[in-house]
Amino acid sequence: MWTLSEENEAKIPEWNKRWIEDVILRTKPMTPQDKLEVETAIRAMYRLGNLDGDNLNVVFVRSPFAAQFATVCALAFCRKNNTNNTNDTRNVIFDYAYEAAHVDLSQVTYDAAVHATRESIHNAIDDALYLFTINATKSAFAIVPYAMYDPAYVLNLITKPTIDGVISLIGNKIVKECMETVHLLKNDGNLYSFDCSSISFVRDIIGFECEEHKNYKHYETCTKQSSVRYMHSKFCIISDFPTELHNYIRNGRLVAHNDKGPSHLWSDGYAIWTIDGVKVNEQIVMNPETLTIEQIDEKINEEVKRIMIERFTWTRYITETNAKCLDARINDVDGTSEALMMLKDKSVRLLCACKSTARVYAIGVDETINNCQEAQSWMAGDKKINVIGVS
Repeated sequence: MWTLSEENEAKIPEWNKRWIEDVILRTKPMTPQDKLEVETAIRAMYRLGNLDGDNLNVVFVRSPFAAQFATVCALAFCRKNNTNNTNDTRNVIFDYAYEAAHVDLSQVTYDAAVHATRESIHNAIDDALYLFTINATKSAFAIVPYAMYDPAYVLNLITKPTIDGVISLIGNKIVKECMETVHLLKNDGNLYSFDCSSISFVRDIIGFECEEHKNYKHYETCTKQSSVRYMHSKFCIISDFPTELHNYIRNGRLVAHNDKGPSHLWSDGYAIWTIDGVKVNEQIVMNPETLTIEQIDEKINEEVKRIMIERFTWTRYITETNAKCLDARINDVDGTSEALMMLKDKSVRLLCACKSTARVYAIGVDETINNCQEAQSWMAGDKKINVIGVS
């Protein structure tokens, strides 16, 4: 057994800081030595699980997106590995995975992600399938670098999915089923290192050791030296770390944020766009002036909609939507210019422009409010204030 002394307890903050900076927020790419050690650890874990770690196909990709997409395609291929035309099947599966995956996402965002990572994805599929799905002598795609394929042909495959071909070759359920279950193979690697941090603290700082630490060391290696991975009985696809991470601390917690570029960026071009912890898309961050009223009004997620209006600016939004001005005044107490506006959805907002900071923000008030003074009184009471946004 072990106990936590006051001396060791005092070391916890520094220990946590080190794990956050060196592991969770790592932006240094995996080195050849990292990959060697991670692959060795992965094979050891498979053997401990009574799986064939020796013949396992361990594949390294440059982003989590590439890892997930390649895993879906590899899973679908495994379920149809007795086809006579393996190259066509692989390409069609890729097409259908693309079509199925982007249904609920922004098409612009998803298209950009696929185009940025397609070479990495295809190479990962090839590597994952090689040796166990088909005979190498019958599978040129498994041994010929994907870069040798005709780029125009690849682009055509991605932008014009051959759904009829998918249905005839693999059935229209296989890829969807693989997409629905791929999360079961996922391990978040460095992104979920709380357990490892705690176990390692007890072992390294407190000094408690047990026999199980020998096997745990393999898992710890993968957590510290690699990112998201998908673990199948025949292959393991592992993502590298991002090259850029942007965040700030709010109420003691890290919040992803970058209003001038991607909050997360990987070396294959895959990016995540986040403002104040809310996931958005490239257009909202880089080209908010190109947003349309239709795009804003169709957005269901209220947090994303709020940010879209902030970036678009409230002044422009109420002008282009012909919002009705119910009242306006100069508030000398707060140093703001105020306007009570009714939007086209009949909701009422108190629009405030701060003279000293030039901020323009909107606060939702009760629909029975008729003027700015009533709005301020309503907000000063026990009523819930609905802050819509700042621009």
